Amino acid sequence: MAAKDPWVYWRCVIALGRQGQWREALARLLSAWGCGGLFVRRSKEWQAVFIVSGTPTALPLTPVPQGEVAPITTQSPRRRWWLVTVPPDCRNPSYALLCPSRSVSAHQARFWAELCAIWLTVAAEGWQRVIDSFAEPMLVTDTHGTLLAWNAAANTQWNVSGVLEVGRALWTLGASEQDGECLQELLRLGTSGGVVTLRVTDSPTAYRVFVTAVPSGHRLWRFLPLHIDSLQFQHLARSFQVATLGELASGIAHEINNPLQVILGNVEMALEEGEMDEATREKLVDILTAANRIRQVTHALIHFADARRTQEAELLDINTAIREAVQLASYSLARDGIQVTAECSPQTLLVLGRRGDLEEVVVQLVRNAGEAIIQARKGSQVLVRTYQRNGWGRIEVDDDGPGVPVDLRDRIFIPFVTTKAERGGTGLGLAIVQNIVVAHRGRVWVEESPLGGARFIVELPLWQPATGTPVAEVSQPERG
Repeated sequence: MAAKDPWVYWRCVIALGRQGQWREALARLLSAWGCGGLFVRRSKEWQAVFIVSGTPTALPLTPVPQGEVAPITTQSPRRRWWLVTVPPDCRNPSYALLCPSRSVSAHQARFWAELCAIWLTVAAEGWQRVIDSFAEPMLVTDTHGTLLAWNAAANTQWNVSGVLEVGRALWTLGASEQDGECLQELLRLGTSGGVVTLRVTDSPTAYRVFVTAVPSGHRLWRFLPLHIDSLQFQHLARSFQVATLGELASGIAHEINNPLQVILGNVEMALEEGEMDEATREKLVDILTAANRIRQVTHALIHFADARRTQEAELLDINTAIREAVQLASYSLARDGIQVTAECSPQTLLVLGRRGDLEEVVVQLVRNAGEAIIQARKGSQVLVRTYQRNGWGRIEVDDDGPGVPVDLRDRIFIPFVTTKAERGGTGLGLAIVQNIVVAHRGRVWVEESPLGGARFIVELPLWQPATGTPVAEVSQPERG
């Protein structure tokens, strides 16, 4: 070993790698082993990228099980090795680390392969190898959003002169000040799925943005172009599904139901059997009431999650979706003393859409109203109404809270615009609502409510049975 203290030596190797000097780090690592190297995958073999003497320059394309270390033997030189992919858990690896088994255990080989994956990612060469494999524009920034590198797709697709410059702030690529603010918020939150418009081509283009933080602290940015037709169900609402239940909620609800049935069964048997004092009976009745309430909540959760799995549009009654969504949303707000009421139209309001998405619209609007009331400590009720108006099915969500300031009403549906930042609000709920509504050929806006707070209005074109098309044509909504 090159140092008197092996621990100091290995820490130096790791530090070099994390600083982006992967060649120097690998050279010291292989020097300590006496042989070994880093290999890249080709069509028929592993070819050496960086090796030291006593190591073969090519290896058969030995299959390495995902997450495992493969023992191999070479004839020239005659040695036993560990071959592990970089990173070890990669399904389709491009790199592999060859470690001498006489110097390194299988566990150690896997450890060093994981470090090599980090080193290659941190290094400038690693950035290029990683991001050039993508067909969409990709950028690399530091933690402050300063541009460090980009891939070939960005070079060819972004044709505005001087748009890609090392040291440029990422948010200056935004087509507007609001787009720049959105990029800064994505950087701060580390959130993927936001939609921004960039001025990187001859005309401003909308992109869906994915952000990935790597162990070095840098950020990888991937930009998927969006056409106006694709700003629909797969848009922002799909990216933030987890914010309003999703699969996790369904799984939790099913897990709760199993022990809940035991509780309900035993309490009912206890009430039916034998004599007991009145105090004990009251306690059992309270338990039964609470358990039935839990059953109602879990049933609503399962139903809601099942609806969100529906990928095809269906003919549905707005009233049915609203009743179920209001029931679900009211559970969480009841704890804060907020009453949520639904007044549905006696008429059937048929629309072509996705039940889970329409339920999500109402849940988001009711939740938004409730959170505003809680934050302002003003108001205690949310009213959801449905009725038909000029060929449109209208949903109104009124509250008696603080309302929405006039100067904010035009911007309230922009992603990351929020009045609840101090309570952890992300400003995504209303952006989700708008995108779902637009995808249903509808419209949404906000007004002052007769209750004194805000009124959010959603209008969806009603289904016309004779022609199989919506009744209303898309036009400017009637305000008021």
